[in-house]
Amino acid sequence: MGETYTMKLNTLPAATFRWLRMNDASCRVGTTDGSLGISEEIPGEVRAEGITAPEVSGIRTGCGSAVDELLARENAAVRTYRIADGAGAGHALRLDFPYEKSAGKVNGVDIVLGAGSELVTVMDYTSDPDAEGFAAVRTKICAGAKSHLTLVQIVRVGEKMTFVNDVGVHLEDEAELSVIHLFLSGGKIYQGLQAALFGKGSVMRSDTGYIVRGGDLLDMNYNAVHTGKKTVSSMTVNGVLRDKASKTFRGTIDFVRGSAGSAGDETEDVLLLSDDVINRTIPLILCAEEDVSGNHGATIGRIPEDMLFYLSARGLSEKDIVRMLEKARLDAVIRRIPDERTREKLSRYSR
Repeated sequence: MGETYTMKLNTLPAATFRWLRMNDASCRVGTTDGSLGISEEIPGEVRAEGITAPEVSGIRTGCGSAVDELLARENAAVRTYRIADGAGAGHALRLDFPYEKSAGKVNGVDIVLGAGSELVTVMDYTSDPDAEGFAAVRTKICAGAKSHLTLVQIVRVGEKMTFVNDVGVHLEDEAELSVIHLFLSGGKIYQGLQAALFGKGSVMRSDTGYIVRGGDLLDMNYNAVHTGKKTVSSMTVNGVLRDKASKTFRGTIDFVRGSAGSAGDETEDVLLLSDDVINRTIPLILCAEEDVSGNHGATIGRIPEDMLFYLSARGLSEKDIVRMLEKARLDAVIRRIPDERTREKLSRYSR
């Protein structure tokens, strides 16, 4: 596709104060030329297919329909990974996306879990530091009854890149999903996640860590849709903003009529390290059911003066203090990754 255009992403399910211009995001789509060749490490219990999974056809994603339309327009490659009923993978399914110096790639990933199965999936998006251009990955997940999936997605692309990471999930009865997102670098990053807690007793937990520096942008939209009874969602976001960075977090807990006995929680903790950063947080609870519990909260602050004094008195420079606090926030999320190899790789990266 030679032309460039703007697409609307991360639209809130219910508009808030329009004059604040936070109800959605505009993303400039650059030149694209097909799909990236994914580097795969596939457990023996997982079957890979080069077609779209029919089970995910009706799943909605956090970024919205624009990403699906982009994949269709580009005739993008879609890879499907299946694990059978009752199976447990011996090691993580690892998918690496090495964009190197140029981007312009659009990919689709479908993951289908049979009833009672277990899988850890690690998706790592990387590029050369001077890479530039546009890239997008759309992931759709259908989790069968009593299945367990841990999805780890790591973004560390060049600061001249625009990257879209879009996720949509459907959870059957007592299915559990744990999502771990780490945003370590990238010029303009757009993240969407929508989880449909369709089945009774289904659970979705997300843990997000980020560092946004320079003039970079991170725009997120997380949406937990409670349809089944006694469903549980939890969203935890921790991050650091530096220099002239900009971040928007939209977090929605949507209790649909019929989701009695469900509970949703959402928390965010942001550390501001400059007067020039832009931080926007939009917590939203939609409720069409009476017997539910929804909570949200945000903590926004700077490094306390007494902490700066204490650490400086022990020989640490301000640069060392900032690096230590950044690493502490990332490590809190990294520790939740169940794959030791990935934890070790990220620990080296964040030093």
